[in-house]
Amino acid sequence: MKVSGNSLFDDLGSDSLLKKFIVMVSGAKIKIDSVRGPPFQYPLEIVDESSERRLILMPDIQDDEAALEVFRRLREAGVGEVWVSNTLPFLVFISIGYVVAILLGDIALSILGKYLLGWF
Repeated sequence: MKVSGNSLFDDLGSDSLLKKFIVMVSGAKIKIDSVRGPPFQYPLEIVDESSERRLILMPDIQDDEAALEVFRRLREAGVGEVWVSNTLPFLVFISIGYVVAILLGDIALSILGKYLLGWF
């Protein structure tokens, strides 16, 4: 997988293909100089104790200082591009739930009624 002459997963060879696929679907690879940082973007890769880059699937979004520290360590390691997860506004999830409720109905009530209360 090549993008503009660079491999999508340079120096990340030890991670599984499944993990790489999930990161590729859920994140974006951008130049480290254009990272906005928390609360807009969180790192999907870290530099571990042995100075090796590894992918992470669940960034620690509870601690913005930890995310900023990861970006700082990546810059110090000379990383040019980094995988990041963009945060979505809560309104997106409310909108998705509304559309699902309109199209499919109340899923939780259907399951509760069918299996627990014997309705339907």
